[in-house]
Amino acid sequence: MKITTQTIRRIIKEELRKVLTEDLYDDPSEKEEAIKKMMDKFGISYAEAADVIGHAGDDYSLRQQSQISKDEKEEREKAAAIKAFEKAAKRGRGFGTDFAAPAQKAAEEFLQSPPENPHESIQTIHAGFTHCMERRFAGKEYDEIMKRIMAGDEEMRKHPLFRDLQAYNQLKQGNIDLDTFQDETQSECLEKFGYALISAYDDLKRPRRSRSARKASDELERSYYSHLDHLFEQRKKT
Repeated sequence: MKITTQTIRRIIKEELRKVLTEDLYDDPSEKEEAIKKMMDKFGISYAEAADVIGHAGDDYSLRQQSQISKDEKEEREKAAAIKAFEKAAKRGRGFGTDFAAPAQKAAEEFLQSPPENPHESIQTIHAGFTHCMERRFAGKEYDEIMKRIMAGDEEMRKHPLFRDLQAYNQLKQGNIDLDTFQDETQSECLEKFGYALISAYDDLKRPRRSRSARKASDELERSYYSHLDHLFEQRKKT
């Protein structure tokens, strides 16, 4: 039985995913098994089945490489956003303690009513804030707390006669520690976000910036920062 190229493509799209696995090319025996299954299912020769799998291998390699490139790009963008966020937050905090309350207000108001088309620098800072908030569910400290919670939960599932007497307290304390960790992380991220926004506002309103930057500064001032100008003026005089 001869199969056409069109049929090969159809088999690849409709059937190959059911037969092949991601580690196919790591083990020759699995490749041979896949070829035999293809032969039995469609009544085709060994060469034809191998050709189908070869096409699929090329297609999978391209998709895998594309996904790797996409993942690497996302990681680079994430690292850049976090770096910009931390840098802006540090700069904003350097304005002084008078900006602490306005920074908190700026963060809260921004999150309640974000601008529709924020400037690129604001988008980057917002992305950095989002990644900062992700730390509530990741990292070494989070993993250690979750490990204790899961150990306590597993112990509580045992029969009372065989259960560690401290299991309940361990589970309770683990959940308390988790709440504390997440609350502290969130507060830290919000504080940094406020300072970062104030820093961005100060930077965007500088005369040397582009028209789009000055427009973004005007929009931010109307929405969030109209109360900051006098603080900046006082800072310049000191």
